Amino acid sequence: MTGIDNSLPPHHAIRMHLRMSICAAVREECQAFLGSDLVALILTGSLARDEASILDDGSGLRFLSDAEFLVVVHSHAAQSLQPQLTGRVEVALARLGLRIHVSLALVQPGYLALLPPHIFTYELRSHGLVIAGDATILASVPQYAVSELSREDAWRLLANRMTEFLGSAGDIGSDTPSPETQYRAIKLFLDMATSLLVFLGEYEPTYQGRSTRLVQLAAREPSRLPFPAIEFAARIAQCTAFKLSPEGLNLPATLCRDAVDHARLLWTWELRHLTGASGADDVLFRHLCRQLSTVMTLRGWMYAVRAEGWHESWRHWTHWLTLFTRGTPRYCIYEAAHLLFCQLPADSAPTQELARNVEHLLPVSSPRIHEASWNDLADDIVWNYRRFTVETRA
Repeated sequence: MTGIDNSLPPHHAIRMHLRMSICAAVREECQAFLGSDLVALILTGSLARDEASILDDGSGLRFLSDAEFLVVVHSHAAQSLQPQLTGRVEVALARLGLRIHVSLALVQPGYLALLPPHIFTYELRSHGLVIAGDATILASVPQYAVSELSREDAWRLLANRMTEFLGSAGDIGSDTPSPETQYRAIKLFLDMATSLLVFLGEYEPTYQGRSTRLVQLAAREPSRLPFPAIEFAARIAQCTAFKLSPEGLNLPATLCRDAVDHARLLWTWELRHLTGASGADDVLFRHLCRQLSTVMTLRGWMYAVRAEGWHESWRHWTHWLTLFTRGTPRYCIYEAAHLLFCQLPADSAPTQELARNVEHLLPVSSPRIHEASWNDLADDIVWNYRRFTVETRA
């Protein structure tokens, strides 16, 4: 590969070179497609922080991380063009031989000033890169202190990763889990660290910064963590090393099971802090759902109606009315995911009671003529998660 500065650490040099190529291609397509409607193009996420994971799988370099962009546009109408623009960008990157999933979020300028005190907002302000258009636009992003960051948002991050991890439910108990399952376990561990540090008021906006902070906490105040601090800090350091340089690091066989065990403990600990209550997980979750406003719950279910479409969603309305009393679609899906997650690893078939409870909590479940398997339940949960939560904050 040409143009790489060999004086830099190899992975840093490769990431910087590929980042330039990706940004140039995305910028060219956005400018050509949107023209004067483009206000700014902003790179976010791990690629902006120089923390993207790149793996040489024998057929070339492959990104394990996404390339995430905010595309700021003048008109609301331009936002409907997102699928077309994404398609153009993916074709352009494929022509360059770049294998990476691209996320383009089309927003209007006022969106930035209204961003809440979430992890995304903090990272955007501290590490976002404007690669086209108004170079000053990030100044409109609110500048929150670490102490102001939302703990509910941090808990949602943990819930998201636990839900995504269910995509590997059938592989978690294996002595030789697939590379994809191991990578999901690494992401789960790393975002456990992110979520935990927000709750502790010790958040750092980079993987390496969070790993360093956890090592310091483990040495200074180990009792603040809900599990053995030194062991957890060491595992986060190991996962961070793999995230930044995926080749050549031996991962322990217990990685996936350890991720499950730690996530369960952290879920309960965070719910206790969010609710101020005590008791079993289901009791804590009910306390959390009671904190949701009627407006927030209604917004969530109206989004579900729009996502399914009026003509398709009506058949689910009776079921949705029963779920409305439990919370938003997001929280119902999280509850279903937690039920299944707590049964991992999947050493035996799920009971009929578990399957019924999981399917009842999902906005849309799959009709089937056979008893549900682990993969069936996990697939239904992940499908609902992607359908009803990924594009909304409700």
